[in-house]
Amino acid sequence: MTETITIRRAEPSDLEVVAALGLLNRGFARIGEPDHATGAWPADVSRLTHAAARQDTTLTDLATRIAALAARYAD
Repeated sequence: MTETITIRRAEPSDLEVVAALGLLNRGFARIGEPDHATGAWPADVSRLTHAAARQDTTLTDLATRIAALAARYAD
């Protein structure tokens, strides 16, 4: 007999969402990008990492890996 276990992700609190948006926005500002967080987390993380990689090409592989990781956790 096979047992199925369902794991449900907890919804983030409003405070966590505000904090995450703030961190992403500070990241964009820190590297001088006019972009901003939208709340579409995988896309936001991908844009930020690729923007950083455009400025420092040594970050390209890392940016690609981080964007892939973020995409795995998309809703």
